[in-house]
Amino acid sequence: MAWDGEGMRIDWKALFLSTRGRVGRQAFWIAFAVLIVVGIVLNLIPIIGQLLALLLVWPYVAVGAKRLHDVGRTAWWMLAPLLLSIGCFVAAAVAGGASFLAAFQQNDNQAIGQAVGGLGVLLLLVCLAILIPPGFLLWLGLDKGDEGTNRYGPPPEALR
Repeated sequence: MAWDGEGMRIDWKALFLSTRGRVGRQAFWIAFAVLIVVGIVLNLIPIIGQLLALLLVWPYVAVGAKRLHDVGRTAWWMLAPLLLSIGCFVAAAVAGGASFLAAFQQNDNQAIGQAVGGLGVLLLLVCLAILIPPGFLLWLGLDKGDEGTNRYGPPPEALR
């Protein structure tokens, strides 16, 4: 990618297929928008389009990896929001299921009331699980990249 004064030239192949190097904020958001639009269009096509949309996983990984490299982090950080969200959903399911099962086994109105009162914790865990991925995306897309060369290469030439 290069800024030539008239516009940004993007090496689309490298942007979407390679995990090497770094990408700045502007190119990251452009790539993310392109992937979202392509995903929406593909999902409008029954069955075949939805199967083809699965091929977008790699471009998302490639763009995310390069953006993480720009902020000095390894691409393995992309697993963090996924694992945290899964952990929240599992904790909510286990806690909710256990409290309701215990309450209904006792057939006690007070125990059932306490289980229903615990729904706030379950709701909090589910909301957290839903909000973690967009929060990670915002951090990734808004965080300023490393100024100079880091272990992943020189800074991207495009506007940051």
